[in-house]
Amino acid sequence: MTLGGLAYLYPFTLSTSKKRWLEYTGITLVIGSYVLFSSETAWPGYAALFPVLGTFFIIQAQRSNSVFTGNPVFQKIGTWSYSIYLWHWPLVVVAYKLEIQSWPILLLGVLSSVALGFLSWKWVETIRFQKANSWTAIFKLKYIYATALVAVLSALVYVQNGLNSRFEGFSGGLKSPMRHCAVELGNYEEPAKACEYYDGEVTWAVLGDSHSIELSYSLANALKEQDIALKQFSYQGCFPDFDTESKQLCTQWYQNAVKHIIEDTRIKHVVISHRLSSILGLHIGSANKTLSKKGLLSLATLDNTVKELAKHKQQVFIVSPIPEISTTVGALMTRRLLQHKLSSSIEGQSTEQYLTQNKLIFDHINSTQYPNNVTWVDVKDTYCDESHCYAIREGRILYFDADHPSTLATDLVSKKIINSKNTAAAN
Repeated sequence: MTLGGLAYLYPFTLSTSKKRWLEYTGITLVIGSYVLFSSETAWPGYAALFPVLGTFFIIQAQRSNSVFTGNPVFQKIGTWSYSIYLWHWPLVVVAYKLEIQSWPILLLGVLSSVALGFLSWKWVETIRFQKANSWTAIFKLKYIYATALVAVLSALVYVQNGLNSRFEGFSGGLKSPMRHCAVELGNYEEPAKACEYYDGEVTWAVLGDSHSIELSYSLANALKEQDIALKQFSYQGCFPDFDTESKQLCTQWYQNAVKHIIEDTRIKHVVISHRLSSILGLHIGSANKTLSKKGLLSLATLDNTVKELAKHKQQVFIVSPIPEISTTVGALMTRRLLQHKLSSSIEGQSTEQYLTQNKLIFDHINSTQYPNNVTWVDVKDTYCDESHCYAIREGRILYFDADHPSTLATDLVSKKIINSKNTAAAN
């Protein structure tokens, strides 16, 4: 919109031949965007420059007699374009919420955007609304009441936090209230200043990325009953890396965090929790037969971290990858509600998909010789039965987005960790 405004305010002065070539360049950039970009392209981002500059060049070419932009069809679309733009959003949202992927229906959505855009242009944009010449006259304007109604309804949705009453009977989906304790990517905080939970002697530590935050909170609450404190070492988007030449803040933080945990003689038990599948490039639906060189290096670094901590601590726990869902749990619930399929248990992915996605991780763990005081915490039965892994299980929301566990899920994982610790101690 900014470039469009600049094109209007500061038009180019060009010869006829240069206008033609500028238009051709713009059209090439716009059409080329369809060819070069895919759903994997980061958006918005630098890629947006191609269609935006293309459109800017087409406007600056000012070729009213162009066969491409001067024809009656494109002229009408240009006239109705703003209304078409406004209408396409609700139609896209409905298609997304209802998981509509049929091309005929999607094409119907495009045509509907054009038709509704025309109607809005004709019955809204071209109408000269009544003007108010005094304060009292304002209250006679019907569109003022329409605007007020939309504002009130929007405020109601905001105050009700998205009308969560629609999901009565479901519990959880909550984030940890201590998410501020995690270091954000690109920042650095001394590990010594990491958050400590509750009173008592700190004998537990949780180390990991953003997927360790809710687990830290749940485990701390479980240990609180025994007057045991916990220290949380979380760095969002960070994975073990002991490259001593690296100057990345994440790498420096991780090295110092491990060193701090080792040197803190109070800490006896360490829990490691990462989004392993994403770090290794194992995504939903993937069936990788081998790991990339970077993936192998990441696993080797994880192994070194675990073994180094195991030398100095009583127990080290590695939490297995959790199943992931293709969309946020909130969007999934809303979609099921619109389809009249909302139930106390909603599937995320099949158990077979989960096992296939993470097979290389499980194979690596099973084939690696870890010290006896290292325990693999398998969370599969928290999320999955024999056939399906669940986003919501028996009314318990297991995520707060598409891959981060909710505190209700980590409450169950925490019990599993404590039980594993007690079993190991008994043996």
